[in-house]
Amino acid sequence: MRDLYTMTLEELLPHSLLSDENVISAAKALDGEIQTVSSSILETLILPRIDELSEEIVDLLAWQFHVDFYDPALSLTAKRNLVKSSILVHRRKGTPWAVRQVCNDAFGYAEIIEWFDYGGEPYHFSILTEGSLVDSVAWQSFFRALESAKNVRSWLDEITISRPLHLDLYYGMPELTKGTTSLTTRLPDSIVTKPYYGTATGKLGNMTLTTLR
Repeated sequence: MRDLYTMTLEELLPHSLLSDENVISAAKALDGEIQTVSSSILETLILPRIDELSEEIVDLLAWQFHVDFYDPALSLTAKRNLVKSSILVHRRKGTPWAVRQVCNDAFGYAEIIEWFDYGGEPYHFSILTEGSLVDSVAWQSFFRALESAKNVRSWLDEITISRPLHLDLYYGMPELTKGTTSLTTRLPDSIVTKPYYGTATGKLGNMTLTTLR
């Protein structure tokens, strides 16, 4: 089956012109140019092909769509995500949804917790994230992302970073040998364990450990 990218001009000529050698020669001379133009049509599809575009083009799209938070140090995947959601973020700017979306696009999972959900002061909020904020540069970038999306009356109380903890767990009866205690039994492979992680906070002298599965 012929398509736009492989069809020749000669195939489109009416039967009455196929006997004219000058017309045939002219048609063949134009085939190369026509196929070059046809192969470039795909380049006009920009947003539908954003996951295929180079970083240079994605950077230009970020300027075109006025992406408020855009860090050149971000990964290409994060840049593409920010461009994809830029229109919706502009429509909902100043809402928890916009803050969550920008953080998700740039840094991974983020959850916005409103003040009334943890007993904070009005117009305050906190963030639970699994992002890799490993240095001051990453933190500054994260705060710029927040400022670009939140409303001016909202204040950030805290950021909690949750990360999975992988442990080799053991259990068994202690074995006493000449005053030495050792734990000898390994957890069977058939038992599935779910490690817990969280943050410990002190309240009125009592230590409370909040854990998440």
